[in-house]
Amino acid sequence: MLTARPDPADLPVRPARPAGALVESPLQLLCTVEAHAAGLGGAPTRIHVRDDVPALDTALEAVRGFGLPDDLETDLAGRRAALSARDPVWLVGDAFSGLFQATALLRCGVERVVLVDDGLATLDLARRLAASEPLVRMRAETGGPRRQLGAAAARRLRRLAADGRVTLFTALPWSPRSARSSRPRASPSCATTSRGSRAPPWATPRPSPPW
Repeated sequence: MLTARPDPADLPVRPARPAGALVESPLQLLCTVEAHAAGLGGAPTRIHVRDDVPALDTALEAVRGFGLPDDLETDLAGRRAALSARDPVWLVGDAFSGLFQATALLRCGVERVVLVDDGLATLDLARRLAASEPLVRMRAETGGPRRQLGAAAARRLRRLAADGRVTLFTALPWSPRSARSSRPRASPSCATTSRGSRAPPWATPRPSPPW
């Protein structure tokens, strides 16, 4: 049974491994901090915030002002850090991002991926992964090369998911229809949430920050 706020004792026990995160919006930043606080990050978790997104530096300063959880580090070097990071645990704010997808094909040694909330795009991401579709944004006009990149990134994530190494960290409600369309083919069973909807077993309800 998944709960709205899982008990820390129920979270999977994993060896302390460093984690890296690429965030490209204020929402992704907040959700990444929450995922780390819920025990899905690393020791430490390094959040790389893109330095070329308007107002994202201001959002970072605001989040820092609240006080960050233990073992959480931040920097404004998102693009450069994403291309050179080698952390075994990877928190991803936008799996539709061209920067993420290009990086996904270059990185080796990834042990675990955590996909954090990015608004309603999270539902489309889960559906596309389950349906073996390229990771391209809804209604976006994409050419052949961009769709090929999205398809390659989707294959990488599905291979990791087949090994139980992908977690979707979300606060979004999962309706029965969503559950059917987002059920990973490599993991056909589903868990029931506290709201009575059905969620993929790799989807973790996002709790209120415990910090």
